[in-house]
Amino acid sequence: MKAKDMRGDSKLGCLIWLAIFVAVLFVGYKFGAAQWAFFSFREELHDLAKSAARERSLDQGVYQKEIIRHAENLGIMLDPEDITITETDNEVTIEVGWYAALEFPGYTYYKEYAVTASYKKGL
Repeated sequence: MKAKDMRGDSKLGCLIWLAIFVAVLFVGYKFGAAQWAFFSFREELHDLAKSAARERSLDQGVYQKEIIRHAENLGIMLDPEDITITETDNEVTIEVGWYAALEFPGYTYYKEYAVTASYKKGL
């Protein structure tokens, strides 16, 4: 086989494929980190709903601050108006919605997240 007949990627072609691979990894990392924070926050919100359902008198301001504190520990920025706490005779429901800003060079993508946690009182 002669060297003229051999085909393969040029150095430029390899660099282009490497750049595409790195870009895909970077995007995957950004989305993965946001998803990880979402799943972690969802678990913590269920624990907070369970704790709120066990309270005799629910102080919504205290729980809003607690939810915001837990979210900030995970890198999620919340405002009090992002949180809705509903208490009925036999259930406590906490609803939280936010936008995660995924920043890329030259562009910011906003992904919407929402979590609802309910827990029955007396359990």
